[in-house]
Amino acid sequence: MIEFREAIKLMLNHVRIMNKIKLSLLNSLNYVLAEDIYATIDLPPFDNSAVDGYALKSQDIINANEKNPITLKLVERIRAGDLPRFEIKSGSASKVMTGAMIPIGADSVCMQEFAKEEDGYVKIYKNTQLGENIRKRGEEIKKGEVAINKNKLITPSIIGLLAKLGYTEVTVYSKPKIGILVTGKELIEPGNELQQGKIWEANSYSLASSLKYDGFPFEKLGIIKDDPETFRNKINHNADNFDVFIISGGTSEGEEDFVKRELEILGVKRVFWKVNIKPGKPFYFGIKDDKLFFALPGNPASAMVCYYQFIRPALMKMIGREDIFLPERYAELQEEIKRKAGRIEFIRGYAYWHESQYFARSTGLQESHALKSFAEANCFIVVEEKEKEFLKKGEIVKIQLLPWFNV
Repeated sequence: MIEFREAIKLMLNHVRIMNKIKLSLLNSLNYVLAEDIYATIDLPPFDNSAVDGYALKSQDIINANEKNPITLKLVERIRAGDLPRFEIKSGSASKVMTGAMIPIGADSVCMQEFAKEEDGYVKIYKNTQLGENIRKRGEEIKKGEVAINKNKLITPSIIGLLAKLGYTEVTVYSKPKIGILVTGKELIEPGNELQQGKIWEANSYSLASSLKYDGFPFEKLGIIKDDPETFRNKINHNADNFDVFIISGGTSEGEEDFVKRELEILGVKRVFWKVNIKPGKPFYFGIKDDKLFFALPGNPASAMVCYYQFIRPALMKMIGREDIFLPERYAELQEEIKRKAGRIEFIRGYAYWHESQYFARSTGLQESHALKSFAEANCFIVVEEKEKEFLKKGEIVKIQLLPWFNV
């Protein structure tokens, strides 16, 4: 049996980053940039007004106030997109709209709230500082600078910046194709009649929805009724279709737990089997021809813990993400927790932020089959293998935030 952090290190050493592809801007959402993005122009590309107002020389209105307005000749009106026609000289001003180009000679903009137009002139009732209300050319970013570093997840705001820089497509890391296969003769597909001694199959739904939530494409390959030959045929038939196989069930040591044996008959090289964690101990990881094979315990909570502790970080690395692990915080425990020492434990919990700190509690039954406690959880309470068996209320514990924390 391998220790948890050693298993993570071994696994990540076998994970390759996916190939680079080009995508249009809108299709690149939730992909990861594979190259640095350089600014093609200055942003802003020219000096422009931050407000609706009057472009002028600040020295002309240095003494302006409500009792002593300064009158300037209005030479033109400039809308966003217009080119100024006149230079601003002492004693003159141009009306400018937000985003309009600043005319030559102007060094500040007086907001229209502090001005009044009359018969081709404008009275200014408040002075301005040099550069006030002017967005300077290149103040956001200068042409040739790195605007966005590679390995960034592409968000809506990044797509907006790319468009603002004139990009129509970007280079990203492709996403792995993932096949999900479940085993177990006791499993019945939801929607069918539940026979005595059978259970409705849930793991493919939990795993598929986790992948979907994280933005990964997948295909469900069905249920194998504990038939090794059918299992081998299913893997062989789909070997060229997927980069990653996620298999649920059949990883323990019972006489019908055939998955790891059959994978190795198919030429999969075992990297490790059994990890010193709770839940999820009989987790298997292997490789063949750069393809990753994850075999999870059949118990629903165990399978989900293995997804978030192993599969998700591996997939995040494959697509070029740098933040591959769940974010960690520290929280004050709101209840007593009893446990058995010896394995690192991921307790399903609920955490919230209140008055500058996190608080956390368990969400109930922590057995490996119990999915209700996972349904109510938004974090893991992480208890290291060597930590004590009794955690007191008020202790500070490490938590990992699940992707839907605060949703």
